[in-house]
Amino acid sequence: MKFSLILLTLVPFLFKTCLLEADADAERVLLATVGSESIWLDEALESMPANFTLEDSSRFVNDYVSKRVMEQLLFEQAERNVASTEAIDLLVQEYRRSLLVYEYQQRILNEHMQDSFNEEDVRAYYERNPEHFRAVEPLVKGLFVRVPVSAPKLDEFKSLCRDLSASHFDRIESYSIKNASIYTIFVDRWIPLREFSTYLTLNNKQLDDLRRLGWVEVEDEQFYTLLTTLDVVQKGQPAPFEYVRATVSAALLNAQKKTFIQEFETDLLKDAENKGKVEYYY
Repeated sequence: MKFSLILLTLVPFLFKTCLLEADADAERVLLATVGSESIWLDEALESMPANFTLEDSSRFVNDYVSKRVMEQLLFEQAERNVASTEAIDLLVQEYRRSLLVYEYQQRILNEHMQDSFNEEDVRAYYERNPEHFRAVEPLVKGLFVRVPVSAPKLDEFKSLCRDLSASHFDRIESYSIKNASIYTIFVDRWIPLREFSTYLTLNNKQLDDLRRLGWVEVEDEQFYTLLTTLDVVQKGQPAPFEYVRATVSAALLNAQKKTFIQEFETDLLKDAENKGKVEYYY
């Protein structure tokens, strides 16, 4: 096959000129030809990321042309050497059919389906399908704090944190603001236990203490670290609704889409059968 390829030594100049003389009616800049295939500068620029430097732009255009040239060469080589393309043509037809069907389904779904649900609907779906929403890791509610061992009245603070009654929250927070290097009170939300692993890697005994006592503490020469839990969900148990609400809502939407498509297809088939468009011979 005869082909010609324009060397891109002038790409930086062409690119700069194209930017400075942005004219919709300007003549297109031809970068390369491969047989009957033409590669144009504006096509390359359309796919180029924004904010490239002139050097990056030149490199991108060179790479773009090289890729397009090789794709065309391989395509022409394949056309000459593949004996039969009937199977490929069939795959292309089937793929086109699938794309059209998918696009049509998305359009009718967008026209007829709501994309949000009220709290009652989401919770009802969650309660009907608990097996679909199990915790994939331990979740906790409570308090995490890390305090230098030199902090004042540390023993008193430890006692407050181990109890973690609502009447202690203000005192715990006041002390933590003044003395703790890290603290978070999360009695009203669920947090994965792994989020504390940077400062608190628990062995089996400590995990058992956490389950049995509701708190676990570690102290070294520098810091006292404590995790107290008001509630714990173990891996494999039903995840709390408030923690998985977004997941439940997405699952409900997918379930309703599936039901809608099934009903739509059933109605479509019945209508076609009633009109004689479908005939069975078995």
